[in-house]
Amino acid sequence: MDKVGRKRLLVAGAIGEVVFSVLYLAGLGLAPLFAIRLLHGFAYGVCSTTIGTIVTALVPDSRKGEGMLSVTLGAAIGPFLGMFLSQNAGFFPLFVTTAVVAGLSLLAAAQLKVPEAAQESDEDIEEAAEEIARDERDERA
Repeated sequence: MDKVGRKRLLVAGAIGEVVFSVLYLAGLGLAPLFAIRLLHGFAYGVCSTTIGTIVTALVPDSRKGEGMLSVTLGAAIGPFLGMFLSQNAGFFPLFVTTAVVAGLSLLAAAQLKVPEAAQESDEDIEEAAEEIARDERDERA
C-alpha cells in the first residue's frame, strides 16, 4: 500500500467504486453482473483497507477507538440503508444512490490530505527483523 501511496490507492479504489456502481445500471445481463460485482468488491476492499490505514495514521493514539468506530459505523449503517432503500424504492434508486454516494466519496478522497508512511531502507527492515528474532530467542531461553 505504501509503495503505491495511500491517497493514490484510495482514489483509484474510489474511481472503481463509481465506475462499477454506474455499470449496475446498464443491465448487461447475468454473466457481466457477476464480473461487475467481483470487480466492485475488489474496489470496495481497496477502499476499506486504505481508509482504515489512513484513519489509523490520522487519529491520535488516545482516540484510536473513536476513529475506528467511525469506520465501523459506516460499514454497519450502509447495508441497513441499502436494504431499506431496495425494499421501499426498488433496485434502480438503490443503484443510483450508490453511484452518487460513490461519486461524493471520490470527491472527498481527492481532497483528503493523507499522511504517507515513512519509507524504510532495506537495512532498517533487516535490522528490525534481526531484533525481533533475537527477542524471540531470548524469550525461549
